[in-house]
Amino acid sequence: MRCSNVYPMPDGKVCSPIEYETAWCFGPNLEIDNLDVVAKLNYICNDAGLDTIEMGVALGVLMEAGVIPFGDADAAVAALEEVAKGTPAGRILGNGAVFVGKAYGITRVAAVKGQGIPAYDPRSCKGNGVTYATSNGW
Repeated sequence: MRCSNVYPMPDGKVCSPIEYETAWCFGPNLEIDNLDVVAKLNYICNDAGLDTIEMGVALGVLMEAGVIPFGDADAAVAALEEVAKGTPAGRILGNGAVFVGKAYGITRVAAVKGQGIPAYDPRSCKGNGVTYATSNGW
């Protein structure tokens, strides 16, 4: 898949690339409909060395827990900035979706073997389903 692109952000910074998974996990997954916000969330992850899929799923669990509302772009950005700063709340989110679920008592976590699942539907690619089922995870 060709995901390479360059996205100029409103603040003058450049986010590159916004991949398919990143667009999904920070967009529809969180009910955020602003590509500038998706780019900002992606930029924070790239800058802090965070996996965008894991952080998108973890933010979704945080929203499911009611800590921040679905669709609240400003709260999602603030939460990821806490991860980059290493604050206690940021450390919870930074440990990933399963950890966030345990911390907030959420049992419905989209994860397999400790990792947040991507947007791909493995039914069309049998190799993906086998990889999900047999990978080491964390």
